[in-house]
Amino acid sequence: MYSSFLKHSVRCQVLLFFCGLVFVFGCVLLVHSGQGRWTANIRLQNDEVSQTSIPKQRHDQVSSFRKVDIGNIQINITYLTKLLQYRLALPNDALKFNHRSPCKEHANDSQPCLKENCPDLSNKSLQERIEELVLAPHFQLEHHQLQNILSVVSDVSESDVIIVSASSSNHFKEMQAMFKALHRTVYPVLKNFNVILFDIGLKKKQRRLTEKYCKCQVLSFPFKQFPTHVRELLCYSWKAIIIRALVTKARKLLIWQDTSIRWTEEFPSVFQRAMKYGQQLIESTHGARITSHTHPQMFAYMREEACQYFPYREIQCGFQVMKNDPLVIQAILNPWTRCALEEPCICPVYPKSVIRCSKGLSSTLPRCHRFDQSAMSIILSKLYAADRYRFMVPEYSTSNPKFQRYSGNPII
Repeated sequence: MYSSFLKHSVRCQVLLFFCGLVFVFGCVLLVHSGQGRWTANIRLQNDEVSQTSIPKQRHDQVSSFRKVDIGNIQINITYLTKLLQYRLALPNDALKFNHRSPCKEHANDSQPCLKENCPDLSNKSLQERIEELVLAPHFQLEHHQLQNILSVVSDVSESDVIIVSASSSNHFKEMQAMFKALHRTVYPVLKNFNVILFDIGLKKKQRRLTEKYCKCQVLSFPFKQFPTHVRELLCYSWKAIIIRALVTKARKLLIWQDTSIRWTEEFPSVFQRAMKYGQQLIESTHGARITSHTHPQMFAYMREEACQYFPYREIQCGFQVMKNDPLVIQAILNPWTRCALEEPCICPVYPKSVIRCSKGLSSTLPRCHRFDQSAMSIILSKLYAADRYRFMVPEYSTSNPKFQRYSGNPII
């Protein structure tokens, strides 16, 4: 009996020993994974409202929050509104632009100004702005459109950060210089990131050289599966489609950069701001007002009064840092991409006739049309109104840039 008990005791000790090993090994794995996927020399802090004052809501959870069913997607308008409120309340060191002078003082220039007898965008509540951007049929991506967009990146793996650009043959040299700068400044700092280049018209030899040396994934943009106007590169519809497709593959940030963009060592601060505020873009201190560079048919498609956008400068779309979160995707990228899919919105006239800005000014006609840039400028102004400056790179100037622009040329 004692022998039987001894054998049983030994078995228990062996079992406890192996259980201990499993426990220790599991803890090691847990600690390793708990350190986060961001393992670079810089750490992205996720200062998010959902971790504090607004708990994340399950899609199947019944609550007092207002939910709207669009197709199979449950959209929580109240959650998005409170997320926007949270970000607007955060301390922010971005430079505030104050364009309050009357338009009669700017009859001979394209500077921002206030139109008489025109309602201010800030008069609408945050919830009203979000509802109009998220629920309006002309801003919604239909189910088949979204599936078509997402199929563009079906071969792309998820990662914390995705940097993406696109190039045609006439920007090949500029694109090579972009990768040289990325290899020197960004690649040594980041880990768990992907770099994607979309071929929108490279020659075969250029494509082979790029695949060999870029240290990136090269994809062909599938123009044939989208409306015919997307094939016209000067409409820039392809850019919005690429960004909307890739943002869900980036667990933290998606960075779009034209081939003219060169990052300096200051870029981690821009990434950190995007994690905090949801996005980072550029508003030039010398930029023209939106209405001066936007065709009236775009305002008509969006059901917007053009006079409300006189106080706002256009936003540059050659550089964008977007966070993968519901507010950015549903209130900004979805409306922007839907516009890109609709020719009357993104490209209402022959692009070569409006891409160059005329020197003359007119009280009714724009100097030119900026396509994706015009659409993004309208959407961000509609959402943020006078607080739009909070989501721009602070104190950006050519003398002290967070990144460097090689040239002012379009990407194509």
